[in-house]
Amino acid sequence: MKARIISDGNRAEYKKLKGTASHSLLALFHLLSKDDQNWFIEGSGHEKAKFMEALDAVSSAFVDWRYVYEQAERAINFSFLSKLSELATTLPAAP
Repeated sequence: MKARIISDGNRAEYKKLKGTASHSLLALFHLLSKDDQNWFIEGSGHEKAKFMEALDAVSSAFVDWRYVYEQAERAINFSFLSKLSELATTLPAAP
């Protein structure tokens, strides 16, 4: 997502994200173009509201896993995260 945001010319908006927000999948998703957002939503097979709920639930995966030793317990929807990764790697080239 970060690469697409930057290639779409949103580097300045991305740079405004501070700390862990720069790793937030939800924050990054909102910086994508509407076409790219729709690509993810439609490709996920979920309605938009369900997609956003699932995205919010995995949004901090990078930070959570990086600092997993600090947490007593962590559950994540790996299936959704895997699908998100698949969609990110098959995102059509920007116009």
